[in-house]
Amino acid sequence: MSTAPPSLELDSSDDEDDPPFDDDDILSDDSGGEPPTKSEANVPVSGVVQAYLLQLKERLSREIELHKMPECYRQGHFWIRPSEPYFALRNALQSPDGLTPYSLYHPTVFVWLPNLLNHKVLTCQNQSCRHYCKTIKPLTVKCWNDNPIARRVVTLDGLYYVMTQRVHCDKRAGGCGKSMNLYDPIIMDQLDAGLAAAFPAFLTHRSGIDKTVMTLIRAGMAHRMAPVLGQMLYENCMFVNMICKSSTISMQSPRLKNKKRHEMLRVKNHMSHSLTFKIEMAMLDFIHPGGT
Repeated sequence: MSTAPPSLELDSSDDEDDPPFDDDDILSDDSGGEPPTKSEANVPVSGVVQAYLLQLKERLSREIELHKMPECYRQGHFWIRPSEPYFALRNALQSPDGLTPYSLYHPTVFVWLPNLLNHKVLTCQNQSCRHYCKTIKPLTVKCWNDNPIARRVVTLDGLYYVMTQRVHCDKRAGGCGKSMNLYDPIIMDQLDAGLAAAFPAFLTHRSGIDKTVMTLIRAGMAHRMAPVLGQMLYENCMFVNMICKSSTISMQSPRLKNKKRHEMLRVKNHMSHSLTFKIEMAMLDFIHPGGT
């Protein structure tokens, strides 16, 4: 893996022939820190998250076809959030497949389709194009992204995904053929200021970070608290993980709860000063008070 820091420039528009970067590759990275080979890098991403995003993309397409916009937009928000861990596992326990953790992997998704909300026509900004800034020749939707389906963004307590479409200056209509994502700067600069401000993240070529996290990082660096801030973010993510784990244990039988507790008590002497361990023990006490 390269040690060079990622570029701070936002995603720029690419020609449609440029291979997009799949920032979900690290979900399946099992190389032990070694750089992936060419064949490994070309292996398509699979798993629960990928299947969920594919299903969500198909659902959004149906909603747009029926109502001209996603259901979440009709309800007044950009986000599609999964069920809380307790309810997700409760529903899984009542399903024919029984208790499985798959629903806990379903991420929060930010749906970014500003072309359905913006009052201005999106136009090609390529000065050498015959359709440059012509409102009578607007950009048109080309497709949903598929590699990756959505961009992953790191936030305070985990991550979420940004799902969007690509638009292009249609070459069949005499345009230049360039395509770009709806979160690219060329598009964002054409949106109403209020709509553009609703986008929640900073995206680079390979990474994404939530604006709230970036604000904390900026403040931490100004006050020389960057190392402490990193530990705080780590512990916060671990806390969310403990909540999911406690929900899983709460759905299990009392015998399995006790077994889990005994396993944790055996390593108590080695982890007694770990905040993560204390959180997990507290959660177990909450769901199974007085257990031995």
